[in-house]
Amino acid sequence: MPIKDYRDDVASADAMAKAAKDLADTIDTSMKAGALVWEYYYTITQALPVSLALSGLRLSAPAAKAKVGDLVFIHPADRPKVGALTLGFIFVQSTGFVFVDGAVDVNCVLPPISAIGTLSVPLRLRGFRPPAV
Repeated sequence: MPIKDYRDDVASADAMAKAAKDLADTIDTSMKAGALVWEYYYTITQALPVSLALSGLRLSAPAAKAKVGDLVFIHPADRPKVGALTLGFIFVQSTGFVFVDGAVDVNCVLPPISAIGTLSVPLRLRGFRPPAV
């Protein structure tokens, strides 16, 4: 049975950990250097059946100031409603990138809801532009 020196594994693990930390630091620096360049408000509306399971939603919306490569963050802008009833909170949050100038195309997920009516969720889309390299 060959003898294996544990220090080889430790050195390899240390090298991988350093590479991962360097990558995370680079991404963090790049994101923090990005500037908020646009903000839009939209309301998604979806007719609800008696029960809505966790479902994906593709948000395609015009955003005149959006440029290819912008990072998009989507957050709730107000409390959602089903018909005239205001709900306490629905967690809708997503991120994505702009792939075509002037348009946002991002996937979101709606949580399970049991209701009859139309769900309206006001959203805020914020666009960040990374610095030119």
